Amino acid sequence: MRNSRQVLFFLPLSGHSDDLPFAETSNPNPYSAPQSDLSSKTDAFAGVPLWNPNAAACWSLLFTPVFGAILHMKNWEALGRPEKARESKNWAIMAGVVLLVVTAFSAMAAPGSLGDRMGNIVGIALLAAWYMSSGRQQVQLVKESGDYIKRGWGKPLLFAVLATVALILFVGVVAFSMESGSTY
Repeated sequence: MRNSRQVLFFLPLSGHSDDLPFAETSNPNPYSAPQSDLSSKTDAFAGVPLWNPNAAACWSLLFTPVFGAILHMKNWEALGRPEKARESKNWAIMAGVVLLVVTAFSAMAAPGSLGDRMGNIVGIALLAAWYMSSGRQQVQLVKESGDYIKRGWGKPLLFAVLATVALILFVGVVAFSMESGSTY
């Protein structure tokens, strides 16, 4: 039988929290404030090295959506999401092919013509389509999930610069071959 003082104030005389009708057994101190488990948010990517997906999307303004899609693919692989990695890989391949074709046509077009400006128009449209359909998902996921190990940008930016130089050489070769093959 309980003491009336115990029932009235719900304080156990024995000092054990399991004497309380509403006590939680996981907390050893019955008088402490309630605790929340916040580890699910902050530790979701703890120990996983990732490139900042938002920065990758921003660098895609300069280095095309191929750059962002490849880095997002690598991030998805690190997160153990192969279906998302495959989606990003498909975006990278598709964007690369489209940009090569458009760049070749732009190189052959007369300066100032619609064909010449087509590379800029298609590039911006492709970047917007990639970000809205694929890139933004990773940006939001990483932003909501908390901390992660930040990967360095040296290698990706070096490869992006080298790819840009290769693209410029490709355009130069195409333009030179078109000019040398034409008769005036």
